[in-house]
Amino acid sequence: MSAPCVCRHTSRFLLCYIHCIPLLLWPLAEWGSPVLAVMISFLVLGIEGISSYIEEPFHVSRICDVRGAVSVTVRRF
Repeated sequence: MSAPCVCRHTSRFLLCYIHCIPLLLWPLAEWGSPVLAVMISFLVLGIEGISSYIEEPFHVSRICDVRGAVSVTVRRF
């Protein structure tokens, strides 16, 4: 299984999980569950974003542009 397939699967699972959070929190927090759901969703999606950056740092960051600029500079010398 390739990395993009795993990333898509993980993102879909997280979205399903995030949509279920308010229903799961209702018995514990009642009207506070939307606030808790937003906070948990923010943290989970932040972790997912960090993990995608760690998994493929050269596709997420602008390192390819930096590499191109460095290679042009080196070729001039």
